[in-house]
Amino acid sequence: MKFGVGWRFLCQCVRQLVRQSVRKGNGAAQHSIGGRLLVFGFGLNLLLMFIVGIYIFVKLVDFRDASVMLYQHPFVVSNTVKDIDIEILLMHRQLQSMVWAETPAEVDKDVAELKQRENIVLQHFELVSDRYLGNKEDVHAALQAFLDWRDIYNDAVRLLREGKNREAAAAVAIKGDEQLKRLEQQSRQLTEFADDEATHLYGHSLSGQKHATLVVSVLLGLAIFVALGTSLLVLRLEHRRVREIREHLHLIDQNIHIATLLADRTIADITHSLCRYLGVRREEVLGQPCGALFGEDECVLVPDEAWNVAASGMVWEADLELPISAFGGSWASVAIHPVANRAGVTTGFKVILTDITHEKEVERLSQVDPLTSLYNRRHFHQLFDQQIRLARRNRQLLEFVIFDIDYFKEYNDSLGHPAGDLLLQRIAGTLREILRRPDDYIFRLGGDEFGVLLSLASDAGRAGEYAEVIRRQIESMDIEHLASKAGAHVTASVGGVVYVGESIPGAEVIFADADAALYEAKSKRNCAVVRNYAD
Repeated sequence: MKFGVGWRFLCQCVRQLVRQSVRKGNGAAQHSIGGRLLVFGFGLNLLLMFIVGIYIFVKLVDFRDASVMLYQHPFVVSNTVKDIDIEILLMHRQLQSMVWAETPAEVDKDVAELKQRENIVLQHFELVSDRYLGNKEDVHAALQAFLDWRDIYNDAVRLLREGKNREAAAAVAIKGDEQLKRLEQQSRQLTEFADDEATHLYGHSLSGQKHATLVVSVLLGLAIFVALGTSLLVLRLEHRRVREIREHLHLIDQNIHIATLLADRTIADITHSLCRYLGVRREEVLGQPCGALFGEDECVLVPDEAWNVAASGMVWEADLELPISAFGGSWASVAIHPVANRAGVTTGFKVILTDITHEKEVERLSQVDPLTSLYNRRHFHQLFDQQIRLARRNRQLLEFVIFDIDYFKEYNDSLGHPAGDLLLQRIAGTLREILRRPDDYIFRLGGDEFGVLLSLASDAGRAGEYAEVIRRQIESMDIEHLASKAGAHVTASVGGVVYVGESIPGAEVIFADADAALYEAKSKRNCAVVRNYAD
């Protein structure tokens, strides 16, 4: 958008920022600190949750290992030792009954059963030796006690096979009972250790559970505290941003001329600033066609091409002179921005107006001579090349006329400079009366020198005549000039050149040629000399 968003809006924004700085300190620093705290809060919360997750995972693995240890070692050892005791007790009782066997067949049967139980006991000892967590020597001592007991029952079996039942019964009763008590003592030691280990593991699990519960509770509590603090910070920052957005929107509403249009070009929204600029009430224009923005029933001020450009997704911009009846001849820079949905389809328009009347006035003043209100020499140089290119392209006639007031210095000397200024103003008014076509441009080139640039596209038959018309018109003004040597009234010497189409030379050549014609006319005074190169 040309000329930005307006000086008033910029000043208002600066004032608003200053007020905020005075009221709240350095706003940018607060936003920076708030953003850092927000990132720190989220990061800390994520870290705490990560630590909680890792800690719970480690504890679950620890509890699992403790459970496995509890069931695979102390419980297995305790239960297996008890099974060994039962098997040995059964073997001892069977041995006690076997010594009274009457036939070898009964002895062989009992021996076979004893062998089976013996194998079971040995297998149990292998399991105990594998799972026992204490000193393995204790297992070996118990196993040795069993092997010693087995030697006793093997001696008893040998005596039975020799028919010595009484000796076998005595050996079982004396040696067997003693060895059985020793074996029971060894087994009890293994069982007590296994039970103690099971109690220790269970106690460790309970202690770990309490410790884990405490740690997880503290970490979760801290995470909740950080999350609440972060949430409050987010809400505070969001509230501040919403308030700032509202303030900015208020500034825009009060200082920027914006109208929002629907796809059918009806007004959906309009800022109060634009309402004041248009001199209308907001309720009066809402729902009205876009022409209401420019005081028209239909929007003829903005060409259809502008809406087609905006509908295609591009921005259309132009400087428009608003109707005099509605705006007193103000100028505005108009920008039409498309409003599209997510699919890229244009669903409306944003029309932004910027008052550039002052800029246009400055531009006009830079082009106009302040005394005569004619175009000045600066604008002459800007326009001259443009008209030359246009006449070449369209193969048209181009006439340039330059003239001086005869003996103008003497007029000033005799009547004073105010009278000279008034004379220049009257001559400028006369030129405007006789040169009214849109393509006729009148310049004050400096002092009493004037230039006229004419495009003869619609009046080619009068090529070269305008120099004489200007001379006669000035003479016919009948302004008394007693100091003139060319007559009793004000006269002018006029020089001109006429070119056509592609043969038109550059601006410097044309000006030099017209100046030479003027020099020739000034040698005669009150004369018009035209060099026509179009014939």
